[in-house]
Amino acid sequence: MFEALGGSPAIIEIAKAILPPILTVTLAWLVGNRLTASWNLRQRQNEQAQARTDDFFRSYGELFSTWKAWNFLLDNKEETFALQKLELFKKSAASEGAMEALFVKLCAELVLDDSELARLGCLRQAYQSLRQAIRSGSKLDWGSSENPQYLAFKRLSISVASLLAIPRHTRETPTWIRARKQLETVTSNQWEAVWFKVE
Repeated sequence: MFEALGGSPAIIEIAKAILPPILTVTLAWLVGNRLTASWNLRQRQNEQAQARTDDFFRSYGELFSTWKAWNFLLDNKEETFALQKLELFKKSAASEGAMEALFVKLCAELVLDDSELARLGCLRQAYQSLRQAIRSGSKLDWGSSENPQYLAFKRLSISVASLLAIPRHTRETPTWIRARKQLETVTSNQWEAVWFKVE
């Protein structure tokens, strides 16, 4: 190949000695950069999945503590009841708002099947239970671990937590039209009467 170029024998020998290592290093650099970029993307997507999961757990804990505080407040009414009720209502609404943001994020980032949409919609309704109880001045009576609504809440929570932990690169990303339809399904009031019946 080098002889066809008509170069001197010394140049040809130098080219034979230098070009293969240069080509090898260049190829290794290109492949290495490609692998590094792919690895970095996956790592970032895994970190995002972890952040979503952490947000969910934080919101779950907030709802749980607000529920317990609300029931305690009802059992031990004091003169500061109205102020405490308002604070718990705000806390419950904030927890509910954090969940709404997670639902928007999930609907925008992942193609969800009907079962996943139903679980998200049902958990959204379950989260509203505490705020509605506070507003009406009644207990959220989930005192037994076998209470159907409390059991459904726990099951829906773990189902959604598992969904949040899925790295984004393992799932298809929806078009904006599909994402909008998914969010409309999740936020539909169709789940209000059946949320605790979904398996």
